[in-house]
Amino acid sequence: MAVVRDEKGLEEMDFKTAKGKVLVGVAAVIVVGAGCAIVFLQPKTPNPAQETMAIHTTETTTATTASTTQKPTTSTTVQTTTTTKKPTTTTTTPPPVISQGPAFQKNAFSIIHADFTPSDALMQKMNHAIKNNAFRTSFYLESLDGSLKMGYNPDDEYFGASTIKVAVALYAYQEVAAGRADLNTRVGNETMGNLLSKMLDVSDNDAYKALRDYFGKDKINQLTANLGCRTFKIAPQWAQATPRDAAIVWRAVNHFCNSSGSTGTLLMNQLVNAKWNQVAEALGQYKIPHKYGYTNQPPIVYAETCLVLKDQGRSYIFTYYTTGSDANNNLKEIVCTLDLMMKEYDLRYK
Repeated sequence: MAVVRDEKGLEEMDFKTAKGKVLVGVAAVIVVGAGCAIVFLQPKTPNPAQETMAIHTTETTTATTASTTQKPTTSTTVQTTTTTKKPTTTTTTPPPVISQGPAFQKNAFSIIHADFTPSDALMQKMNHAIKNNAFRTSFYLESLDGSLKMGYNPDDEYFGASTIKVAVALYAYQEVAAGRADLNTRVGNETMGNLLSKMLDVSDNDAYKALRDYFGKDKINQLTANLGCRTFKIAPQWAQATPRDAAIVWRAVNHFCNSSGSTGTLLMNQLVNAKWNQVAEALGQYKIPHKYGYTNQPPIVYAETCLVLKDQGRSYIFTYYTTGSDANNNLKEIVCTLDLMMKEYDLRYK
């Protein structure tokens, strides 16, 4: 088993070599006697009726009791209406599992679109994937044309692990494309090109540290800040991340790869061929450049961040972070359901 330890004492193991281990976040486990009960803790869940799926829209929560608080006028018709109509109040509506509106809601699978709602069958599948996951998990999907966004707690922070390496690679290749760096330059005992290949292909931590220190974390952090990221800032050795910030970086990667000639093509090919691509295993038929992240010691995290590039239909960005290290089944269930939702969306909005 190949284990690489970073300066913080965190171990990052190749995902496939870690199969068979069950590693969970402390906050998600309650030990009872000799057994172990796994509990999915969702913060601020005020009502156990949340188990029932509901579609939330801002219009459905409007109270209609205003007329009952006014004194009746001389119109008999108005008085009769106010006494027979049962008022609707927001207190009787459980927190939504599926929500639709202009912004993401906490602890709800949210769809950011004017009027798209997936089929009931797919919403039930998503509800099942979220409710039957024992770990704190967040994910985000955004179509490359920007017309649709879907996700679950996409602004929650996680230890970014190796997903920060995408930002380092983007900065390095931007410098190469601009003529300010050369892939043949020696960085320590290896060339810059070899270090980039090792960092992306097998997620080599020593290659990451050498490139991070060569270019300087402040410059890499400035890149992610300029892109609009709130996280994805190396401090001091690694970085925190959110699914939405990871998607911002991947959008920039996609633009660079499509607009930077052979340098962009080189980066795209390295990301497509990078090992341990769980999203590619789940979806199969698409071109999927990716970068995963994994640590097997606190703060435990498993992450997959990628582009899903299609010849037909809308391509999209997908990012996923969880505190459960043995989470590939949940990841695959979620990304497959999201892909089916995207197919429904493509059929409706060609």
